[in-house]
Amino acid sequence: MRLPSTLFVLLLSAFALVAPGFAAEKKTGEKKRYILYATFLNDTPVELSDGARWMMDRGDSFPILMFKEQQTMVVLQFAGTQFAIETSRVKVTPGDEVTPEMVATYRRNVAGYVDGKSEKILQELKPTKEQTAQKSTIKGKKPVPRF
Repeated sequence: MRLPSTLFVLLLSAFALVAPGFAAEKKTGEKKRYILYATFLNDTPVELSDGARWMMDRGDSFPILMFKEQQTMVVLQFAGTQFAIETSRVKVTPGDEVTPEMVATYRRNVAGYVDGKSEKILQELKPTKEQTAQKSTIKGKKPVPRF
């Protein structure tokens, strides 16, 4: 009759090892994202994956997507694009140490990038004077003045 008591002790031991993990998971309730940020140590020119060239200022911060080449390169997120830079040019900051100023610099840079992109797209879509003249002289008719 030793078998049931040994089995009971084993089950109790297994429960004692597993229970703290379940309790800790319930306390937090939600999964916490672990984010690293990189802050530039000097002014640095970069080329984004979409071909745009930017000058990053000292103190600009960006979320880290990944490390490459045995952590000698770091890939940073910038709006909908990304760029790689040498790890020695940035200071890596864990997500729980990120300051509101770091997030503000990232948001300011993203706003500038988006504004520049939208301006470029609008310029590409804007018809030239020749195109508008062609539209107004359809089949030999004189252009109608617009007020």
